[in-house]
Amino acid sequence: MKKGQRLLEALLRKDHISGFNRPFSAYDFSETSILVLSNLHETIPYREAVLKDLKAYADICVDVHKKIGFTRWRPDYRIRDDKGDLFPGIKIKDKQKYLKLEDIQSGTLREAGFATEYIRTLIGINNAYEIRIESPNHNTVQGLAKMFIDRTNSLSLEPWPDDYDIPVIFLLGAETMPDFLPVTMYQQRRRRDSLNFVQKKLAQEIEKQLEGNGFEKAYCLANSLFVERCCNQ
Repeated sequence: MKKGQRLLEALLRKDHISGFNRPFSAYDFSETSILVLSNLHETIPYREAVLKDLKAYADICVDVHKKIGFTRWRPDYRIRDDKGDLFPGIKIKDKQKYLKLEDIQSGTLREAGFATEYIRTLIGINNAYEIRIESPNHNTVQGLAKMFIDRTNSLSLEPWPDDYDIPVIFLLGAETMPDFLPVTMYQQRRRRDSLNFVQKKLAQEIEKQLEGNGFEKAYCLANSLFVERCCNQ
């Protein structure tokens, strides 16, 4: 395991961060107006529904990038889709082993009877992707951000299939946006991929560790629900 990933897994288990990504395409922090939709899981029906809706916009550039996500697990996180099938490419591990998810028929670990204290020690790992959208039109970006928040929500009138309660949406190159809060993105560029995560604040000694491991940082915005539930305050 690479040193940067070992560092992030340690921060994850110690509750300094709630998750991190290993995308196979790094961000260029000098670019502006990039809107990213990145969930814990992304099924094919989910991706197709999102991309279908994006076709209505003529002034955007859309790219889909593969990633591996690492997340500190929560009792309400889903492991199965709307049809009851396991989300593809998902694994959950404690400090010693991977759970046998195929033996768990419930939609969440809480429903399966696992103790909350144990669930919070777990790390979820999934093969997924993120949708990156670039546009020079601020109104377009703002409208898309609002649509993402609404339709990636099980309470929406028209949710995307296999939606999730906590969408991860962030903006690079924007100073303010309704329902978004300021955070910092940390990124380590590597030869074949990169590592990144967002957080509101980190202790100075952790900042120095990240800097010593080649992490750069940029200020950005993230949807308020994600920040309130998954970032320190």
